[in-house]
Amino acid sequence: MKKKTRKKILSTLLICTLVLANSVNVLATTTEIQGSGTDAKDTGSSIVEADMPSWYTVTIPKKIIIDSESALGEYMVNVTGDIAGNMKVHVVPESNITLTQEGKDDITATISQNKTSWTFNEMGTNTSGNISAPDLSAGMWNGTLYFDITLEGALALAPGLYDANGVMLATWEEAGIDAEKTYDYSNYNTDRASGNYVLTNKYPETTKVVMPSTITKIGFMAFRECANLQSVIIPNSVTLIEGSAFEQCGNLVNVTLSDNLEEVGYQIFYYVSGIESITWKGRIYTDTEKDEFNQAFKDAGITDSEYTWI
Repeated sequence: MKKKTRKKILSTLLICTLVLANSVNVLATTTEIQGSGTDAKDTGSSIVEADMPSWYTVTIPKKIIIDSESALGEYMVNVTGDIAGNMKVHVVPESNITLTQEGKDDITATISQNKTSWTFNEMGTNTSGNISAPDLSAGMWNGTLYFDITLEGALALAPGLYDANGVMLATWEEAGIDAEKTYDYSNYNTDRASGNYVLTNKYPETTKVVMPSTITKIGFMAFRECANLQSVIIPNSVTLIEGSAFEQCGNLVNVTLSDNLEEVGYQIFYYVSGIESITWKGRIYTDTEKDEFNQAFKDAGITDSEYTWI
C-alpha cells in the first residue's frame, strides 16, 4: 500500500475591491405646477436618483492541505460586499492543477467547487471546494491553485483621467496625452503632450489613468515621475512598453497590463516602491508574488523585461 503524505498547495489571499462610484448623487427634476381657483388641486412628480458605489471582497485560503489518508483537501471561499442588483461576482478555480515533487513524475489533482457565482443578496456567504489527488505517493508535493475572479455587469471606465473619487476630470482626447511618443530627460516634464506635463500642470488631481484601445505602445518616459498617479489601466492593444515609462511614479499602487504585451523595456517601474498588485491576463499578482510574475513573463516569451518592481 502506498503511504500517503500531507500535501500543501499554496494559493494567494486575494482581496479584490471594485469601486464603481465614490460619490452619491441625488437628482430631482424641477417641476413648475400652476393652478387656478381656491379649490384647485394639482399633482407633480420628481425623479430622484442615487448612484451608490459597488464593492466586493473575495477571500480564499493562503494554504490548502491535502489529507494524507483520504488524498482530499477542502477549502472555503468567502465573498462579501455590496453590489448592484444586475451584477454577479464570479470566483472560478482551475479545473485541475499539477503537483510536482523532485525525482518523481508530475501528477494531476482535480478541483471541484460547490458555488462559483454570487448575486447581491448572497454577499457575506461562504462556499466550499475540494481537491482530489488519488495518485499521491510518499514525499512532499507542491502546486499552485489559481482562481479567476470577475465582476459581471461592471461597466468599463471610459478612457480618460480620474480623480480619487472616481470622477472623470478629462476624456483622453481632452487630456491631450501622446502616450506613444518617445520622451527623454530634456522634455519628459516640459513637452505638453507628455503624461508628466499633463498630470502635473493641467490635471494635478489625477490619480487614475485609463488609456484607449487606439494606442499600441507606451513610449519611453511617457509617464515618468507622475507623483500623484495611483492606478493605470493599459488596454490589450498595447504590445510594447518602453523603458522608464512609469519610473519614479512614487504613489503608483495598482497596474492593469495589456494581455498582449510582447516587449517590456528597462526599468519601467524603477523607484516605484508601493505597487500592491499588477493584473495581467486575468491574474492578480500581489507585491509578494513578484517572482511568479517575472516567471509568467518569461513563460510568455516577453522580451527585454529587465524592469524593476521594488
